[in-house]
Amino acid sequence: FPSMNTDLVPCKNCQAPLHPDASFCSDCGAKVVGRITLKGLLNELVENVFGWDNKYFFTVKGLFTNPREVLDTYLSGTRKRYMPPIGFLLVGLTLAIFVYNGFKDQYLEISKDSSIAQTEWMAEKFGGIYAEESYKKDTVQRTTKIQSTILKYLNVFTLLFIPLYSLSTRIVFGKRYNYGEHLVINSYLQGLGFLFSIVLFLVGITIHPSVFIFSILPTFIIYCYVFKQLYQLSFSELLLKLMLFVGVILSFIVLVGIVAIVIGIGYAYLTRS
Repeated sequence: FPSMNTDLVPCKNCQAPLHPDASFCSDCGAKVVGRITLKGLLNELVENVFGWDNKYFFTVKGLFTNPREVLDTYLSGTRKRYMPPIGFLLVGLTLAIFVYNGFKDQYLEISKDSSIAQTEWMAEKFGGIYAEESYKKDTVQRTTKIQSTILKYLNVFTLLFIPLYSLSTRIVFGKRYNYGEHLVINSYLQGLGFLFSIVLFLVGITIHPSVFIFSILPTFIIYCYVFKQLYQLSFSELLLKLMLFVGVILSFIVLVGIVAIVIGIGYAYLTRS
């Protein structure tokens, strides 16, 4: 450096001159890191694991207290204030996979208890085949197997269903937002829904399993609130839209199931040949 800048030091990333007390490089924006110390390592751990640049928890707080503001802000082009939607979804999904697999036995037990309660209710209300012990036993075993598969491939199911949820909300709620914007909305809401689900699951295994049965309720309420605000819907309009949304989702699930069966039959036929 020139003699007048003898007090300056080079940035370790871009070599631009820096003041010795600078915290960040004014040229490349890199953080100025000194000698490694235990305190520095602990601070870095807290920042990276629990901070996510403060954007993750800031986004959670925003979606919890004022989700419309978060979505309107992000969709209008202000992107650096909140965590990106896909990243936000993946963090929630990762936490859910970690917690559910960490308490896998409890998760499957709660699912089994829920299935037993449902089959008993159907047996009491409808009788007939629903009251037969063989039917109830097969139903519980089948449900437990399905839940085990969902748990094993939760990441795959989530990433497959987000586009379907987004297409469904796009079809049902109209053209005010395009499909890409619906992907953003659903990614944020599903990411927040995972957090609610995790909390209720942990409460359920601590207090009573029935708590976890209602884990979808907070996500449902958030969906109602957000889409009511985004589309300025009355209560009756919202109710109609939700019924249509459920119908579209079920139709997509049936269609996906039929396609999977056809592909499975075709694959079995080709391998047999």
